Formats: sequence, structure tokens, C-alpha cells
Amino acid sequence: MYSRSRLITVVVVALVLLAGCRSATTPSDVTVAATSAPTTVPTPTPTSAPLVATDAQGGAPISPDNAARVELMRTLEGHSAKVFGVAFSPNGHLFASISKDRTLKLWDPTSWQVTGEIKPATGEWELSFLADNVHIASDLGTVWEIASGAPEHTLRDCHRATFSPDGAWMAIAGINSPIELWRVETWRRERETVTSHPGDVFALAFSPDSQRFASGSSLGGADATDYSIKLWDVATGQEVLTFMGHQNDVHAVAFSPDGQWLASASRDATVRVWDLQTGQLRHTLRDGGGGNDVTFSPDGHLLAAATFDRTVRLWDVASGRLVRTLSHSDEVTSVAFSPDGSLLASGGYDNLVYVWGLSQIK
Repeated sequence: MYSRSRLITVVVVALVLLAGCRSATTPSDVTVAATSAPTTVPTPTPTSAPLVATDAQGGAPISPDNAARVELMRTLEGHSAKVFGVAFSPNGHLFASISKDRTLKLWDPTSWQVTGEIKPATGEWELSFLADNVHIASDLGTVWEIASGAPEHTLRDCHRATFSPDGAWMAIAGINSPIELWRVETWRRERETVTSHPGDVFALAFSPDSQRFASGSSLGGADATDYSIKLWDVATGQEVLTFMGHQNDVHAVAFSPDGQWLASASRDATVRVWDLQTGQLRHTLRDGGGGNDVTFSPDGHLLAAATFDRTVRLWDVASGRLVRTLSHSDEVTSVAFSPDGSLLASGGYDNLVYVWGLSQIK
């Protein structure tokens, strides 16, 4: 994320599985321009009251065709400092936000009331729900039981962690060291990658089938950082592909739901979309100032990015066309779609969480 690559700990919680080794040819840099001027939503006035009456889940999913109807449904107040991470549980029954104020808040996505609060011992930056919908974890590898708020597992000296969608694996990244894969059931290390990145690793994500994971390079010395993205095989820990092209720290990576594409967000003011079958670059999307976070919609048709320039940008994955720009009042750090794709949440430096959805047709 953002200045995370210049700060000390930014780690996502997810399970990372490693992949078989071969290098890809360096793709050419293809810039995709918007074919029509996207609509920009003015910076909303912060309020905890609903602005539109359709903010419950279960509505139509946000798509490239209806992105012009995306409106601010409500803002969530409660944090007293910057919001670093947001996430929906896999079953959609809970929403979570984590802040610099060292609180992890749990919200009911139906009423948008706080239902619980966890106070991490250290300053975590990101969070994710585990596949069982019963546990939630931080980027530093701490796992809490949601019902009690009690920590069930804590890693030491973990710089970044993430969990696989099947709930079986946790991947841990460090500085200039192999990436480790841990078995969640036993909390034991199973294997590690044969190599890693020459710099720090802030970006980690598993593929939808949990058989591969991706990592992005950041924060190395002038002669060490390669700003590369690597694809790994979980079963072997071997490198499958290397993607080159970013010119600055890679803050986030995300797989499309069908496993065909990998998106990466960087401080070089681009979001890139890579073809995982060919290893080639599909789109270079200009985000206006640098990307902190990136995610695909559940149907894979939209790509959303949290950016330094106080916006959330939405692109049509097929064409690379920018279809909507949503404004915050400060830098945006994180984005997450609800499981049904009807809501988009974003958090940022203004201490608020914004919930976006489709307005009613009148």
C-alpha cells in the first residue's frame, strides 16, 4: 500500500502457495486509454447516515455497464485515525476495518452497526477473514477468533502474511529471504521458496484455487530492488513466472476470480493486468498517482484500485476502459467488494470507511 512501502510493516493476511519455475519474457508496456470520459463522483460530505436507500446486500452487482449509477451509500465513523484495511467475510455476514488507532472493528453489513472490536497489540496495516468465517487475521500473522476476540496464533518477526482461499495455507514474506508456506491446521512450516525478491515483499495473494500465489517486490536498495512480480507453485515452492515492467514499489497484487488475470498496483502510478497463461501484459492502467490496493469484482468484470490521489478507480477488465472515479477527501488505502458484488467499500486517511453501491432507478 501507499507509503507502506516506505514505512515499516505492511502485510496482508492470506495463505500463499508456491509455484513451479520458469521465467516469462518481459512484456511490452501497453497503455490503454479510456474510450469515453469517466464520471467522477465529487468528494462526499462525511456522514454516518445513509445517503441512498439501497445499501443492503443482495442488489444487482456493480458492473461496467452500470458503473455510472454507483453512489455513496454511507460513511462509517468510529475510527480516530487513518483506516488502513477493509474486508468482507467470505459469507458476507461481517465487514471489518483496521486503523492506525490500533482497533479492528467488526460491522454488521445489514445495519452497519459495530458488533465487535479487537485491539491488536501492534500496529497492523491490513486484515483478511479466513475461509471458515470464524477467524480474522492481520498482515503480521496474528489470527483472532471473531466471537471471543482472543488471539489464537501469533507469529514473531513476520513482515507480511496472507491466507489461501481454501483455508489450508498461510504464506509469510520477509526482507530478502525465501517466502515461507505454513500449514494452517498445524501452524507448522511446510516449505519455502527456493528464492525470493532482492528487496522487501509487501504484495502477496493466492490464486482462487489455492494452487499458486503471487508476490511483489518493494523497498530495496538502489541496486537491489527489481520491482518484479513473481508467480509461485504451492506444491513445489518453485517460481513459475516473473513479470517485469513496474518502475517503483509494488504495493498489491490480486487474482481474477477465474484465475486468468493478475492485477498489480504500484507507486509508479500504474495498475497492470497480466495474462497468467502467456505471461504477457494485457493492460497498463493509469491511476493518477500510485496504487495502494487493487481488487477484482466477484464476477471478474471490474477492477477497483485505491490510489494516492484520493480516488477509487473502476476499470472494465475486458477493455481496460476507466468507467468510474469515486472521490475521497484524503488518500485511499484499501478497497473490497462484498461477496455478491453489490457493494464496494474503501478506507483511507480521513479516518472513514466509504460504502458504495448502485442508486435506485427513479
